[in-house]
Amino acid sequence: MQRNIQIVLSMIGKSIVNNRAGLSGSISFINGNTALIVSIIVFLFGCSTKSTINPTVTIDFEIQKPPSNFVYLQYIDSGAINRILYLDRDNQSILVLDFNKGKLDSKIEIKSQRLVNSFYYHNEDSLFMGNVDYILLQTPDSVINLLDYPLINIVKAVRNQIPVFLLEFMINNFKPLLFAHNRLYVGSSANFPSLINSEQSKKIDKIRGSINDDGNYSFNYLKRETPLFILRFKPELSINNLQNIFPRSYLGVKTFLPNGAKNSYTFNNLGDIVFSFACDHNLCVLHPDGTKDEPTVSSFYIDKIAPVEYAKLKDQRIWKEREITEPFYLGIKYDPYRDKYYRIVRHQQELYKQNGIYNTVFSASFSVMVISNNFEIENEYFIQGGVYLANSFFVCKEGFGLVKQNTKNLIIDVFKQ
Repeated sequence: MQRNIQIVLSMIGKSIVNNRAGLSGSISFINGNTALIVSIIVFLFGCSTKSTINPTVTIDFEIQKPPSNFVYLQYIDSGAINRILYLDRDNQSILVLDFNKGKLDSKIEIKSQRLVNSFYYHNEDSLFMGNVDYILLQTPDSVINLLDYPLINIVKAVRNQIPVFLLEFMINNFKPLLFAHNRLYVGSSANFPSLINSEQSKKIDKIRGSINDDGNYSFNYLKRETPLFILRFKPELSINNLQNIFPRSYLGVKTFLPNGAKNSYTFNNLGDIVFSFACDHNLCVLHPDGTKDEPTVSSFYIDKIAPVEYAKLKDQRIWKEREITEPFYLGIKYDPYRDKYYRIVRHQQELYKQNGIYNTVFSASFSVMVISNNFEIENEYFIQGGVYLANSFFVCKEGFGLVKQNTKNLIIDVFKQ
């Protein structure tokens, strides 16, 4: 919108200059040109910044959708056959879906009895799975916990000091497990402590943030918190982390909780890691050489995100209200087919529906920002609330896909790009 207005203002400026230069037929030219420009301005200001998009393909897999609105999936491009691996937590299995035929191909049984919230299918011999307590590697013969070997389990060392609600934010569809270059990347949440350094990988850094007299944390967002842990497999298993990544706006005595604990990352084809934080317009682009950029990529739908004093969140009513009503950046995904990014934005909504019943985090409308490889906004598509699960967003060869909510079968809509 702003870019279009700048173009029109530039046209006005040129028109005035041309007028002053005394062009022939200036009166009729100015009247006609001015009328055109005024019409364009009225059109631009009269139009909403919403850009809608309709699905080009609907795939009904004709299997019952897992009942939970929690979604974790992996799209696999195998050339002739493309598949979606969809986590069915209730049945401790991973559904292997034939994306081309729209059918269930097979199931991968999870051999561990532990609840799994995320996975990364590397090949038939290596399936990584994770939760807040463990990172598992499932092979054809066994399941091992990578954090038992020879590392201290990061979460267990500190979990008694972290409220349970923060643990749920560690792993989701926008913070994928990813294995590449003999490294396993594991997402973390805000307020989760980073390790001291790679040489002291068996020690756990203390949780930062002051403890109040009543024993509750104030949950300051501090510079050394990490959004990402890295498990290295060669030359030996060790653990590292990224520091000084969280934006400055997160630092201070106030908090952006509950939604502010979310963060997201994606990898581009240059080896950069691009971070998106829930309550910050800027992205953080971490280059392989350790340098970083922080381009501003603001949604049309977020005017402001207000922090709050942590003490007020002890009131569960305020906590719930913020969780349901506050807008935030849900996540980011890189599109390797078109060399661009998608940033998912959950919109602000009212606490109550018209009938007086609470809205939910799944009823809010959201948008999909299309961002070029040099971080310019190309478009922002508005998605009506209550139709799709925003946390199901994935990139595919045709464009991007979303899982429909409130359906009996597992149905995925594909939006061509």
